[in-house]
Amino acid sequence: MKIPKNLNVVWLCLDTLRADHLSCYGYFRKTSPTIDRLASEGVLVPQSRANAVATGPAFTSMFTGRYAVNNGWYMTPYDLGDMINFSDTMPVLPEWIQDRGGITTAAFDKTTE
Repeated sequence: MKIPKNLNVVWLCLDTLRADHLSCYGYFRKTSPTIDRLASEGVLVPQSRANAVATGPAFTSMFTGRYAVNNGWYMTPYDLGDMINFSDTMPVLPEWIQDRGGITTAAFDKTTE
C-alpha cells in the first residue's frame, strides 16, 4: 500500500479518559475544546471498545492489530507494570508506516516515579 505524501494523521490515544466526559461526545460542559476541534475537523469514532482492561495489553493490541489474547499478553503482571511481552519480530503500526514512506512517528508519555 502506498501512502500519499500529503497525508496527515494524528492518532490521539488517551488512557483512562472517559468519553462521556468529553464535549465532542455530548457532555454538557465544555471540557475539551482542543479535542472537540480535532474531532470536528477530522474523524470522530462514535463507539469503540478496548479488548483488554490493562493499558499495556490494550495499547499493544492497537499497535499490532491483534487481540490481546493473540499477542500473548492479556494481563499486566502486578509487579511488572511496564513490561513489553511480545516478540520483536511482530510488526507494529509505527514500523509499518515508516517502511511505506518514511513518515515521522512519535510518542509522548508522562512517566512518574
